[in-house]
Amino acid sequence: MISYIVSNLPNLIREGKTNRRVSRELEKEWKKIKYYPNTIEIITDIIKEKFPEAKPKEGLDDLSSHLLWMLEEIKKMNNASGKAGRWMGYILARLEAMELLTNQESRDLIRKDVLNGHE
Repeated sequence: MISYIVSNLPNLIREGKTNRRVSRELEKEWKKIKYYPNTIEIITDIIKEKFPEAKPKEGLDDLSSHLLWMLEEIKKMNNASGKAGRWMGYILARLEAMELLTNQESRDLIRKDVLNGHE
């Protein structure tokens, strides 16, 4: 339930379905949520181990650097639109294509974060 409320907080406030005190408390909690922290940490380590020269940088001329940049951007997201999940799916798919992770390893990483409420 908290996941629903937190992800729909802007709509609930706009529709007047929460009182202001509750809204402020939920908004504080919403801002504290970190998306995929376990997965981001492990994936970052995998990329840096395989590509030690990679640094977070936007642009597809260096895929490993771009993936690190995407991971840094996910850390900044509030995920109201589900963008963090889509980006994480893209990153995992690229790592699987590069044979740095198997599909089962990707699922296991995400599962840990989801079970801990970090989706």
